Amino acid sequence: MRPWIGHRGRDGIVRMDVSEESEGTQALLRQAPLFMGALRRGGTFVVDEIDSSLHPILTARLIGLFQDSATNPNGAQLIFTSHDASLLGRTDGEDVLRRDQVWFVEKNEHGETELFALADFKPRQEENRERRYLGGSYGGVPYIGDDFASAVAARGDDDGKGGEAERTQASLF
Repeated sequence: MRPWIGHRGRDGIVRMDVSEESEGTQALLRQAPLFMGALRRGGTFVVDEIDSSLHPILTARLIGLFQDSATNPNGAQLIFTSHDASLLGRTDGEDVLRRDQVWFVEKNEHGETELFALADFKPRQEENRERRYLGGSYGGVPYIGDDFASAVAARGDDDGKGGEAERTQASLF
């Protein structure tokens, strides 16, 4: 037996092999049993890069499963990392995440990682947290040094034999 996905087509259901699906669909299919198992059993479920290859609305819906007592009757907890700033916003008029559910990580001047809560900034309910985050108001955004672009450009000129591009380092933290 080979699993397949059915898509609506003009003439009915079109069968597609799972390998023919997008990275997002394949990621969802890999993670769905893990999500559903955690919701069924309860406990803590940890996901690195929950938004990897997923549409932001789909990611928000997955998170919403853990926040709804109807779909999470056993109180499962979801802990995840993400670079999707839209999760700081709203879907269907509701916050995707409450301000007490959001934590940022940032490297300090010594390269050490620090963890801090969005709630520490006391954001107002009506403020656009996504825009403020992307604007750097909360920290947790990468610093890309001026030499980054030149390092990337030099890498493109590298002939694969080592050389100046190998020795060029970019400041990205």
